[in-house]
Amino acid sequence: MLQVVGPRKSGKTALVVELVKELRSLGIEPKVVKQTKHSLLDTDFGDTRRVAAAGAGEVVLLCRDGVRYQRRGRVSLEEVVEEMEGVIIVEGGKGVKRRDWMAVVTWRNEVERRLYWKPLTVAEMGPGDSAPLLAWRLARILAAAARAQSL
Repeated sequence: MLQVVGPRKSGKTALVVELVKELRSLGIEPKVVKQTKHSLLDTDFGDTRRVAAAGAGEVVLLCRDGVRYQRRGRVSLEEVVEEMEGVIIVEGGKGVKRRDWMAVVTWRNEVERRLYWKPLTVAEMGPGDSAPLLAWRLARILAAAARAQSL
């Protein structure tokens, strides 16, 4: 379980797309949960399409009025994740207070860096950092954790 948090336009989706590609190159088919404020009917474009095109096995989009899978009604991020198995990447959900989810913080300035920090932050990506390089490192961390969990 890896959560990628940060403000808008800080590189979250770019990092998730690169991470999905890296994990697939290691033989792992990750699942992605993306949280958005958009309506369920307004979500078939942009970041969601980019993540799916990168090769994610499943993309679950959590909207203000439902979940992508045609399920209607308000559902929490944690409820969606509990139904999934395997390597799961959550994009967004800064308000989720889980101490058992690894996190990556993306930021544009020091205030955002402190604001989005999580208890199990394993990496961070600032304005000068490379999403492909960070994704390469994170994919190996997640692959090792997935293999250790299956033993």
